[in-house]
Amino acid sequence: MTITTNLGEIKEMVESNAPIVYLYPKEEYLPSSFSWYLDRVYYQGAGQPVGPPVQKGDLPPNLSGINSYIGYKWGSKSISHGSPEGAPAYVHVLGFKDDSSGGQLNGYHLQYWFFYPFNGPAKARISPATSDLHIDFSVAPGGDHQGDWEHVTVFTDAEGKFQKLYCAQHSSGTFYQKDEVSFEGTNPVVYSAWNGHPSYPSVGVFTTPKSQHIIDNIEFRLINQTAKGLRWDCSKQHEIIAVSGVPGVEYEEPWWLQFYGYAGAVNPNQAIEEVVAAELEKIKIEGKPVPEDVAKIIADLWVCILSSIENFNGPQMPKAKSDWMSPSDNP
Repeated sequence: MTITTNLGEIKEMVESNAPIVYLYPKEEYLPSSFSWYLDRVYYQGAGQPVGPPVQKGDLPPNLSGINSYIGYKWGSKSISHGSPEGAPAYVHVLGFKDDSSGGQLNGYHLQYWFFYPFNGPAKARISPATSDLHIDFSVAPGGDHQGDWEHVTVFTDAEGKFQKLYCAQHSSGTFYQKDEVSFEGTNPVVYSAWNGHPSYPSVGVFTTPKSQHIIDNIEFRLINQTAKGLRWDCSKQHEIIAVSGVPGVEYEEPWWLQFYGYAGAVNPNQAIEEVVAAELEKIKIEGKPVPEDVAKIIADLWVCILSSIENFNGPQMPKAKSDWMSPSDNP
């Protein structure tokens, strides 16, 4: 068993396991570097906003909560559309060991964090439960928020060889074994879904957990669509920001990583009920309007989801997320 303790070897391991990310072909809300973002935003805490730019010393360390956030003028496309040319995947290298290892590392959890200045509206699909017919529609402003952090984790053995992949998907995630993942060389391929940016290892349409409901034989669910668009090679565009649990390796973390607040604001003027109702009025199932009682249940469901602002996971900074120390349900 080889135990890596050399920073140069860690960098090689990070590069050889870095994902190749394919963005959705119609994606408007592209990634950026976090430093690019900080040059264009302000910090809002208890007092007056600070910036732009937001600089070292402006962000209070370890302060969390929705009332401590970085933001920018709502609707500013010059920021929300990102700047993918200089966007890195930010990497947290976490050494892993268990009781059977005698105190030695069993392997590594390589977290690749992706930053998007904006998370676009969620997509929904409505269809008769007994038919292949369906209608997809946006539930804007549902899902809209600034500052979206996403990630995948590559699990390796002690020699840094790929074992399995974890993809964060909204407030949850999924583990994928090696035979469920495609590769370009040694690098796993990941697809970033349209607007909301959850990650999947294949092209398709995926249902958001706990969003699927059948009412009067009509199915409603939130969906995540992936396809092969802009290629983002994180083996060439990445930056290590933290190394944890690796004996003999100390790493200086960037100053902004110590901020536990929110990386963006949610729209303060969301007229949730009105927008959802208006969208449902446009939808026809087999040429007929959605039944009134069904539409009301769907609208109530979505309003309930959107009203839980305190549970927004997307804008949280990496260290404020439970996955920072790697998924706890590692199988």
